[in-house]
Amino acid sequence: LRGSWNFYWQEFKTPLSKTQSSDSLLLVPGSWSKYKKYPALGYATYRLRIKLNRSTQPLSIKFPLINSAYNVWINGKLVHQVGRVATQSDQFESRLENSLVPLP
Repeated sequence: LRGSWNFYWQEFKTPLSKTQSSDSLLLVPGSWSKYKKYPALGYATYRLRIKLNRSTQPLSIKFPLINSAYNVWINGKLVHQVGRVATQSDQFESRLENSLVPLP
């Protein structure tokens, strides 16, 4: 899944959010703070559409050890949460965790 992902700075998108393609593409893996216009602290949505052939072996997405908060949506369903995402810093809760999220 390395490559360019749609990136929406200071927006939380869900699968139901009506969106156009993002005007920003960021390289994954990586941090948005590597790009001069994005500060280290903030919130955003990364979005990628993946089309897979049927596989006989189980597939998963690995999220490396990071101290942050995030939600993972697959096929329109919230399947994994780490910490608590929020637009306000006093409501945000980070957690140091790595994750392995199985694909349906």
